[in-house]
Amino acid sequence: MNYTPASRHNCGSTLRIYFRYAHDNGTTEKDSSVFILNDNYKHHCKIPTTYDEDEIFRIIASVERSSAIGKRDYLILLLAAEYGWRSSDIVNFQFSQIDWDKNVIRFSQHKTNIPVEYPLLSTVGNAIIDYLKHGRPTTDVEEIIVSGESAKKGRPISSPTVHSIVTKYMRKADIKNWN
Repeated sequence: MNYTPASRHNCGSTLRIYFRYAHDNGTTEKDSSVFILNDNYKHHCKIPTTYDEDEIFRIIASVERSSAIGKRDYLILLLAAEYGWRSSDIVNFQFSQIDWDKNVIRFSQHKTNIPVEYPLLSTVGNAIIDYLKHGRPTTDVEEIIVSGESAKKGRPISSPTVHSIVTKYMRKADIKNWN
């Protein structure tokens, strides 16, 4: 049916779960889930994409930092580019994680729960200060990066929002094969 490998994998997995459920609940006599073969999908996964320094520079330089949204987006891109943070760590970044006296950022990674410590780079520190002074809406949430759009103003952003922001600037910087 011209399904992608990912779609075939998801369909097979769903059918396997359904057949197992039907058997376990007495709907069918035989467990037909054994007839849905594994497809070794994980062996067909793409090689992770990497970007060279010029591409990363172009992405960050494509941000118009005169607006509040631009200041927020610039900070998000810096956290991803300078530290390699996952979107979940970016959206959960809180004031309590910054030690301004020792110039470090400490937290437990959201995905792995492993404690990490990063030096507070001057570029990142300055971007945080600029965003807090001139871009962040007034709110009492602990997360540093919040929405600037009127409907969600002052509320923490989500991981899909981070992905959308990165995609927006990759397009704007004319990065090839980004998807």
